[in-house]
Amino acid sequence: MSEAIKKLVLLSFFSLTFYVFGIMVMTHNFYYPKLPFVHEHFSEYVGGFTSKMAIWLNIPVVMLLLSTIALLRFIPNVFPRFLVWGALILTILSTAVNFLAIFPMYHELQQTGFNAVTLDRLRTVSLFLQVLPMGLLCLISIRLMDIYLQETKSFIRWLFILFFSLVFYGLGVNMVESSFYTIWHWVGPNDWLAYRKSEGSFLVFIIIYLLPGILLIFFTIPMLIKWRPRGVSFILVLIFLLCWVWVAYLSATYFVPKIQIPLDSAYSEQLISDIVSRNIERYWASILGNIVTALMFLQIDNRRIDTFQK
Repeated sequence: MSEAIKKLVLLSFFSLTFYVFGIMVMTHNFYYPKLPFVHEHFSEYVGGFTSKMAIWLNIPVVMLLLSTIALLRFIPNVFPRFLVWGALILTILSTAVNFLAIFPMYHELQQTGFNAVTLDRLRTVSLFLQVLPMGLLCLISIRLMDIYLQETKSFIRWLFILFFSLVFYGLGVNMVESSFYTIWHWVGPNDWLAYRKSEGSFLVFIIIYLLPGILLIFFTIPMLIKWRPRGVSFILVLIFLLCWVWVAYLSATYFVPKIQIPLDSAYSEQLISDIVSRNIERYWASILGNIVTALMFLQIDNRRIDTFQK
């Protein structure tokens, strides 16, 4: 297998690990807690989210499994085998639970309506058989990235690892957030205020959603100055920073003050339509940021992959 293909396998495994983790964390903490507050159009609400996740989660989960198998099969001498086998076991677990437990419960809720027992079971399975195993897989991925970048200076290596992991974690988080916008109209005016007030802990919101985005800006600045892995171009880092600043600017000047805050006090079909249509501006800037981050990874100048020491 060529060096380029091996790099693509590594990129696929690392990026999908953090992406899937972001989706699962966001879903567990911000989708499930809101279900008891949707009454008028519960089945449509659940069905809308399920159809989105069938694309944004199911396909990446399968791709993650395939990339983990490829990692074990084609790059056997690069990493400690127990870590790669551990990654494969966790990926198989996550994939099996997703298709055999999580989505069947989604369909059960959609068909039968809200059921507290089913929701409790869903949240338990999600936490112990998805979120926590995927968190452990993220730790394995971070260790494997540390090994892969062993020739890079320690500060630069860990700066890039944290940067890379937060970028793709954020992609997963943003996919769930964007999916929320498209199903808000199913909540209905009678349930809306209770639904909006069910956001949960503000500290959890900061840790899961707000803080990672803020940290990315601070991680990007030293990379822009000079502390980036050998081979990574200044232009790509600059493009990423501009994308992220644009997303932050749109959020601070339009989405929060003109849509999110007014929606806290009243239901509005027009505002919900606006956030769905205007979110495309943030969405494509975010996607471009992820693309250039992937290119940064591929640009890293390392030794031949098969010469690494365990």
